[in-house]
Amino acid sequence: MAEILSILWSLLVLFLWFETNVFYEYLHRIPFLSKVLGFQDYDKNKELYDHCSYQEFLPIQYNNFFVKLISCPYCLGFWTSLSTTFAFSDWKFFPLVYFGSLVSYFGIKKLLSFFGA
Repeated sequence: MAEILSILWSLLVLFLWFETNVFYEYLHRIPFLSKVLGFQDYDKNKELYDHCSYQEFLPIQYNNFFVKLISCPYCLGFWTSLSTTFAFSDWKFFPLVYFGSLVSYFGIKKLLSFFGA
């Protein structure tokens, strides 16, 4: 049961980060975070990057190691799975949590594209 909980939390982070604008919509209202997370640059350059989401804008504007980690579903999935495994489960279930969250995420993404969402 704890492994399923770990998979679901990792899946939630992946889905919210890559498929929605929830982080941008809520966190850009906090002035300190808006500056640190590059929301101000994104807002200023929206005309140039109109076709890009915030997550697509980050690697274009900021080419660094941290941005590469959060721009890749496999990398972000690894770290979220690792943290949720240690929070809810035993470390030996990490491979199950990691692959389970990735399969779930890409499966949901495929289902959404199939239904045109």
